[in-house]
Amino acid sequence: LARAMGGDLRCSSVPGQGSLFEFTLPLQACQPAAARAPVASDYRKLGAATPASELAPQLSGRVLLVDDSLVNVLVASSMLECCGLQVDTAENGVEALACLNQQDYQLVLMDCQMPRMDGFEATRRWRSQERQKFLPPVPIVALTASAVNGDRERCIQCGMDDYLVKPFEMDDLVAVVQRHMQVAQLSRSAALV
Repeated sequence: LARAMGGDLRCSSVPGQGSLFEFTLPLQACQPAAARAPVASDYRKLGAATPASELAPQLSGRVLLVDDSLVNVLVASSMLECCGLQVDTAENGVEALACLNQQDYQLVLMDCQMPRMDGFEATRRWRSQERQKFLPPVPIVALTASAVNGDRERCIQCGMDDYLVKPFEMDDLVAVVQRHMQVAQLSRSAALV
């Protein structure tokens, strides 16, 4: 997590005495009026080393991030915002469906295992609504810690478009986001014609 946020992790161990784990993160002091995730230019102002995330392409659009882990939400949101994306969050499938009914998204990043309603059921229900209302499909990418054989097929069968295993690197997330946001833009353009 530290490296994904542009920091580092160090470990030292002395036999019979224990181990010491240290991590560093390039953070900035919060502004009381509007707390926000640091952007690439903020790192330069702080005099910190240039993080890998600064090399991320600048994208535009709105993404729905659905995950019940606050740590996962913090890390993934920071990565997406470093790319210039607007990020809304939901903690479970019920909240995700409510967000999808209120806002247009270019992409949904959906955790699979969540309380109240998991990502599989939320995706099935949203795909059903899209068909009933003749809506262009929103790309939905599964975010899951499970890499067991058959999981990708289960995600695709319930209507998800892709699959990303957690923990993921910034490059992996950006590649998936770019690929599916381009598809979403083409679908919406075709729907308007």
